[in-house]
Amino acid sequence: MSNQHVSNHSFARRCCVAVSILATGAGVIAFAPTQPAEAAAAVPQDGLYHVSSPHRLLDTRRTGGAVAAGKTVTIPRSVLTAAGLPTTGVQSVVVNLTVTGTTGTGWGTIFSGSTVPATSNINFSKGWTGAVSSTVALASNSGLSIKVGGTGLSTQVIVDLEGWYSNSTYTPSTGSGLQIGDPERWVDTRTDGGPLPAQSWDTIGMSWDATGDWAGTTPTAVMVNLTALGAKGSGSLSLWNGDENAWPTTSSVNFAKGETSPNTAIVPVRKESDGSYSFGVANTGGQAVNYLVDVLGFYYTGAVMPTFKHVVVAPKRVMSFASIGSNKTASVTLPAAVGDAKVTGGIEGVLTGYRPTSGGYQTIWDGLGAMPKTSNLNSVNGGIRANGFLVRENSDDSLGLTVFNSAGTIKAIVDVTGRFDWTGTISSAVAAQKRQLPAMRVATTSAHRVIGRR
Repeated sequence: MSNQHVSNHSFARRCCVAVSILATGAGVIAFAPTQPAEAAAAVPQDGLYHVSSPHRLLDTRRTGGAVAAGKTVTIPRSVLTAAGLPTTGVQSVVVNLTVTGTTGTGWGTIFSGSTVPATSNINFSKGWTGAVSSTVALASNSGLSIKVGGTGLSTQVIVDLEGWYSNSTYTPSTGSGLQIGDPERWVDTRTDGGPLPAQSWDTIGMSWDATGDWAGTTPTAVMVNLTALGAKGSGSLSLWNGDENAWPTTSSVNFAKGETSPNTAIVPVRKESDGSYSFGVANTGGQAVNYLVDVLGFYYTGAVMPTFKHVVVAPKRVMSFASIGSNKTASVTLPAAVGDAKVTGGIEGVLTGYRPTSGGYQTIWDGLGAMPKTSNLNSVNGGIRANGFLVRENSDDSLGLTVFNSAGTIKAIVDVTGRFDWTGTISSAVAAQKRQLPAMRVATTSAHRVIGRR
């Protein structure tokens, strides 16, 4: 390994969590529906994902200063273009929105164009630092705006670009489709490997069996929920493709002493010399911390179709301050404006937990079958926390969301911001077939985790 010092970080490598990701076979992932045969053609790019190198679009600590309640800070379209977005053909962008230096309780809404949605992307209390990943529909010739809500407060605002979805006018066949799965926990360092030391990183490896239904495909990114927990001080974790010669310059999760802090993210993968793929988790702070990686889906390119494509939904609050008791759930049936159950395979949005009476965790899913053995949100007694979500929908009759609360009483807010629709031929057989996604089965091999120094 190189001893070159990069980006003012002197990282120690902790490698690797080996993960087997296959399309078929006992004991490993059986992750995709049997895709119906369709004639080869140019791949339509509407709703497909494009990986972007992590890029900081805005940091008011450096320029502009804290944003007061009721005020809006903007990111011009030229800044997005400089970050690598094309001037045309962009449907929406995926960004990580962070607040820090908050002087009171409030919220932030990120949008494009002139209309401010009646929803929020991030909620915060005084003195909190945290982030929420959001997908924002990009208005024609517009950049991004962030409006801060609340009374008599201010906050610093940071926005990092993760990637973008193309629209139907984008012609290069470079976009990635999405395969949605049930949430699956790949990594839990509390039971495998222990806390990630400060200024260290883990490599999470995976194999990709490009045969059968997956012939001609290549993985490009993984959608995950990354959770930091058990830290003895504040810090941050960063997800990136694991290239040790290109350290991440943005953060994915910000954590505080004793708190459990989650955030969804889309992390690009990198091809290794042995043909496998990997991504990295870096502890860029000064405190050791445990972390969890829950995988929600895979992005892949090549023989993409049919696949799930991203569709813009006007931000809509579908659950508003629903009171949920300990070990209880609240459910909502989604209106037709959100999606069509015959083609919609996934719903994305933001889950907010408001003023719980005790610490606990919350899980959101479609309410069908067993609840996932993962969490989306980790609440703090009396606090306000939010996190993005992707929920796989399994019914052909209706779309719905259910929120589970583990302890105390919490008020739950659910805002829907987008969906993923199946692009294959729509018939009752195909609609049923697309639902039959076998549960992900992933085996981590702790023997592959070793400590090394550059």
